[in-house]
Amino acid sequence: MDVRPFPNRLLITLDDGMGRFDLTCHTEKAQRFRELLKPEAVLIIEASIQEREGDTPIGRVQRVFDLAMIRRQRLQCIEIEWEINSITADKLPAMQQILQQYAVTAGDEQGQGVPVQLRLIRQHERSTWRLAERWQIEPSDEALRALSDLFGLDKLKLRYRTRQMEVMNG
Repeated sequence: MDVRPFPNRLLITLDDGMGRFDLTCHTEKAQRFRELLKPEAVLIIEASIQEREGDTPIGRVQRVFDLAMIRRQRLQCIEIEWEINSITADKLPAMQQILQQYAVTAGDEQGQGVPVQLRLIRQHERSTWRLAERWQIEPSDEALRALSDLFGLDKLKLRYRTRQMEVMNG
């Protein structure tokens, strides 16, 4: 990502090695998310695409989010798949320690916690257990890394709310 300032706008060029795409953003709007625009950042950019006559399309930035923002706004729960025969005496206290370390209480300034649920698997049986509200955690990179280190990356699922769910529930 290359960010070039101009007097009244920013020009953001995205390049994945296969192609380039330019986005523009008015300076006053860019001030709201300037700290997110780092060369190696993974961002979600909401933009409208405009065709330019005889040229490549250009995007007009509406909003910018980093992954932490999206997680806080849209993450429905963190699901851990756990095979019953792999539950060991040391894993339960290790999981408890991680959940306590990243716990979010109701009045916490960090934001709303995300529920954690266990998907227990034994042969052909499956059951899902949502942990009590006091075990909700901040969905930070560090918390997710700690859980994936304990259970394995393939056992950790992030369940997001979709816009369709928001319309139905809202």
